Amino acid sequence: MPFSANQKDMHRKLLVELSEDIDDEQYLDNLKRLLSGDIGQGRLAKAKDSLNLMNTMENVGILAVGKYDRLKDMFQHAGLNGLVTTIKDAEARIRAERPSLEVRPMEAGTYETPGPELRRKRSRLGTDASTGSSFDSETFSPTPRYPVQVAPGFSPQPSERVYPTEILRRNGLVVIINNFTEEREGSELDVRHIQRVFDGLLQYTVLTGPGYTNLSRELLDSKLQHIKDMLQEPPGYNRFFLIILSHGDKDGIRTCKTDGKTWDNKIITVNEITEIFRDTPLMIDLPKVIIIQACRGEDHQKATLRPDTCPVDDTEYLNLQMENLRIQISTPIDADNLVAYATTPGHIAWRQTDKGSWFIYNLCQVIDTYHRNEHFVDILTETSRRVADLTLPLESNGIKTVAKQMPIFVSTLRKKMYLIDT
Repeated sequence: MPFSANQKDMHRKLLVELSEDIDDEQYLDNLKRLLSGDIGQGRLAKAKDSLNLMNTMENVGILAVGKYDRLKDMFQHAGLNGLVTTIKDAEARIRAERPSLEVRPMEAGTYETPGPELRRKRSRLGTDASTGSSFDSETFSPTPRYPVQVAPGFSPQPSERVYPTEILRRNGLVVIINNFTEEREGSELDVRHIQRVFDGLLQYTVLTGPGYTNLSRELLDSKLQHIKDMLQEPPGYNRFFLIILSHGDKDGIRTCKTDGKTWDNKIITVNEITEIFRDTPLMIDLPKVIIIQACRGEDHQKATLRPDTCPVDDTEYLNLQMENLRIQISTPIDADNLVAYATTPGHIAWRQTDKGSWFIYNLCQVIDTYHRNEHFVDILTETSRRVADLTLPLESNGIKTVAKQMPIFVSTLRKKMYLIDT
């Protein structure tokens, strides 16, 4: 039985929800033992968490949309009866979901835009429980209610307006470079949020870990070249995200010494990064996204909120303070690139110890909610709105003020980029 896109999306969200409730290694080991007769020990050993384990179950065919009997039996044997109820509830919702409507081809010469009912269905942007914000679909994705006349001889095709999500290609590739040379409460949550959304929900390939952490300029150059080689391996990826969590100065992104403990006073610019990926045949005409969460200011040492920062000596600290940690934003000169920064030049990018950085946390929340219906530029716009609405009261030497943050992105994308096949 074929399943609709919404049913598949409900299935993925179920697996993510289940994985968030299984964070005990003992439970994970028990589940692996129950699967030892169906999955080889080598593949089981590679499953580092419950979400990876369920993805492996999908790969061998014992878990799929609407196929949860084996998973329920495992959870019952492991004493996870509450999760069995969660699965049954999700099964009922998936069965009740109506199949998607067949789309009829349009006549050449007229492009009939969707009416208000369909727009509301495709862009169901209501009140977000986590932020209490209201997101109006009518203003978010304005569409005229009347047919639009098209020039003779031209009939707009989806391929001309939307980047493809080709079946023969792999899903997107996401690489997380984490260049922080000290323990920073909240920063590890950024990586977890990114993995949950891009790996668990979108089923992209996510690369992170020791080999992508605290890289010198030389190691970073080598790593980026290795990533470029990966992008050129057939069948290729339909999207590429490079996410950099690091410290920045007025010229670019700072790198570390080879000991991985101190900064090497070297930088890499965004233009240098885009130059590396410019000649990548399998990524021609496909979107390449760079997301930068960079520290830019002095650490206020608040109880639960701190600006992203890095260890520096007193002289360097004063110099950086005078420069105000401006990052020069350079517009990519090639098409199909997008660079998103956590904040505008000269301003702090805040992070929260229990949620991670404002920008990454809200970006992942918006992707989680709207990845099915909205393209990435609109997702970034909504993320910017949410971050801009946040306020942190501050007081220094008896003077009260507030901290704000405004993300910014620079795009040469020529089409709409959806994160999944719509």
